Amino acid sequence: MKHSDSTEDLRARALKRLKEQEKAGSPPAEAPPQDTTRLVHDLRVHEIELELQNEELRNTQTELLRTREKYFNLYDRAPVGYCTVSPDGTILELNQTLARMFGGDPRSLTGQNLSKFAAADDADQLYFLLKSLRETGQAPSASFRMLDATGRTFWTMIETSLMENDEERGQVIHLAISNVTNERKNEAIRIAAKVTSLETLAGGIAHDFNNLLGGLFGYIALARELCLDVPAVLRYLDKATSVYQRAKNLTHQLMAFTRGNLPVKKTQALGPVVEKSASLTLSGTETQFKISVPADLWPASFDENQISQVLDNLLLNATQAMPQGGTVQIRGTNTVLEPGNPHLLTPGRYVELSVSDTGTGISVADSTKVFDPFFTTKKTGHGLGLATCHAIIKKHDGALWVESVEGQGSTFHFLVPTTSEEALVEREIPQTGHRGTGTILVMDDEDFYREILAALLQGMGYEVIETTNGDDALAAFRSLPTIRAAILDLTVPGGKGGKDIIRALRSDHPDLPVIACSGFSEGPVIARPEEFGFTASLQKPFLPIELDTLMYRHLG
Repeated sequence: MKHSDSTEDLRARALKRLKEQEKAGSPPAEAPPQDTTRLVHDLRVHEIELELQNEELRNTQTELLRTREKYFNLYDRAPVGYCTVSPDGTILELNQTLARMFGGDPRSLTGQNLSKFAAADDADQLYFLLKSLRETGQAPSASFRMLDATGRTFWTMIETSLMENDEERGQVIHLAISNVTNERKNEAIRIAAKVTSLETLAGGIAHDFNNLLGGLFGYIALARELCLDVPAVLRYLDKATSVYQRAKNLTHQLMAFTRGNLPVKKTQALGPVVEKSASLTLSGTETQFKISVPADLWPASFDENQISQVLDNLLLNATQAMPQGGTVQIRGTNTVLEPGNPHLLTPGRYVELSVSDTGTGISVADSTKVFDPFFTTKKTGHGLGLATCHAIIKKHDGALWVESVEGQGSTFHFLVPTTSEEALVEREIPQTGHRGTGTILVMDDEDFYREILAALLQGMGYEVIETTNGDDALAAFRSLPTIRAAILDLTVPGGKGGKDIIRALRSDHPDLPVIACSGFSEGPVIARPEEFGFTASLQKPFLPIELDTLMYRHLG
């Protein structure tokens, strides 16, 4: 409204109120002169105008106070933490929600630096976020761990950020910080459910394929022994062996999803495994690597083959993210998890390993799907690599997660439990050229596996008895009690397998070397054969050198 219009309206309202007052009051006993009457009238009108203006000011002030209270209620009670910080991260203002996240009150937290509440491993992310805001005025959303006053870790997401010039405080940054710990937990549960749904399919495929693959390689190994003096044939057989290794690695990835494929753990140091995987995986690439594993890194309990598979996949992802070359940082740290940790793990001591690259990074949309089976952004990828890693680490009672900023690289972390046992140092065992005597019983329902095992064992000097099921195997032991060892397939369709006859066999032969053999991990039997009456285990498909080593270890 224009000023003149406002004045005219105010005058009209004042005249109206004056008339109402005069009508309600008594007229004066003697009429004053006309000029005096007009002056009194004007003064009275001005007085009423001032009253009206005061009423409007009071109403406006009351409304402002009500609006201010509503704003602060919304600000303080918002489900998201809000804060205003200086360019270096000093907290200038924050709401009650964020104060509760940090375990304090706004007054005591104001003036402290936001970096004080960042977890040590994630402080760099906060630094780079603020640096990006200072230099460009914007920054992508970021997720990292923060600490409350008690040292408890929780996951946060900085979803929005804004930088502006404040008249009183100069350049300031406004941040919105959400506690996403529950979302992280729900995401872990969702991924676990997807992996579980894949286990049945992967298990059946892996079992059948492993049996067939073992037969193919067994015959290749036998043919190779007969062609040592024929270089051309030997060359092709060696190439077939290299293809077999790739196929075997694929079945191992499938088997990572199977419920029964438990890791064969032993207490050992993680450092040598890291060095071996990095050297082999990155050899011949443009990628360099730097390993930072402290000498006092706690020994852990893990399956070396499976953890090597995890490292191989993570290192391969890192080098593919840096097509122009770069350096992969591999770090190991000792970590203690408290109750209520965001990884849903049992509290205690863990070894944490991180693999960092400076590549293309992962988008926010893809970061929630990277561990999903068959999800891939690569034209030639099959989407099993990271899903396999997730399944393996889960079976080690650990956790795997990723932190990434698009365009700035990614860091994959995983945790495995430590152990109080001393790291094992196994004595060297000759793996080739074993010779022996006596009779070995082989029980398998597949004809080609019996033929391959018999040929390999006979090549070592043993005699072999072949049986197709558990009943025939027990009958063979009763008729020939001098059998020196047995290799038993765990499962026989429609008949008794090794796990069905081991108790009866042990009652008569408590010290006999009995090796459990399977193309698929039968629960914990392959992982911990000694607990179920077996001496050792042999996973199909196997190399002749593995059978050679077992025979030397238990019969040599």
